[in-house]
Amino acid sequence: MTMDIRKLNEELNKKYPMRLKYYSPNPLIRLIENKRVKIILGLLKPRENEVVLDVGCEEGYITNKIGNKTKVVGIDISSYSLKEAKKSLGKNPNVLLVLGDANNLPFKKGIFDKIICSEVIEHIPTPEKTLTEVKRVCRDDGSIIVSVPNDMKIVRIKNLIKRIGLRFLIKDLSDSIAPGHFNVYDETSITNLSNQFFNVTNTVKSPLSHLFDLHIVLACKNTKNPKTIKINR
Repeated sequence: MTMDIRKLNEELNKKYPMRLKYYSPNPLIRLIENKRVKIILGLLKPRENEVVLDVGCEEGYITNKIGNKTKVVGIDISSYSLKEAKKSLGKNPNVLLVLGDANNLPFKKGIFDKIICSEVIEHIPTPEKTLTEVKRVCRDDGSIIVSVPNDMKIVRIKNLIKRIGLRFLIKDLSDSIAPGHFNVYDETSITNLSNQFFNVTNTVKSPLSHLFDLHIVLACKNTKNPKTIKINR
């Protein structure tokens, strides 16, 4: 039986919208999510007259921040998320929202200067297809930012928080890997995967390196001949 990824994402995005994290009453969750966004924007450095693609834009939180600086296209497979994005974004002339599939991006080759693919590929059974499409629509030597949750580290830290009697800090979070995650990454696996398509030039762990590296953010260049060097740690 073929899994209906669009339907699954629609259900998950209704049940767990990202705005509940960005604007969470829990200061720890707000800190973690907004630190990731700050790192992404710092690595992306969107500039006027560039065209940026936000793959898996959900409710447009990052899209909106880019749209304050330059033109940006946000694409998501969830019609619910895009409706919410339109409500929050208003009539920003720099922003275009598109309903579409990350594995079949409806854009011409090399049309974008920079691309964000943040917290997306863990939700896709075939992440190689997504990264192939991202490579295709990004201009040669363009910038690509990929980020993923460090799921096993997140689970370990949640268990530690429970053991030391601070469960109230994560009472709204699942005890296991988040629903809808088909793939689990750490620094090594996401770097090796990304290097098959791009050249990874920088790695930032968020919100803190090593002890609290809950998200891994990679800055990449869309070179014609990506490195195939594997990292083993």
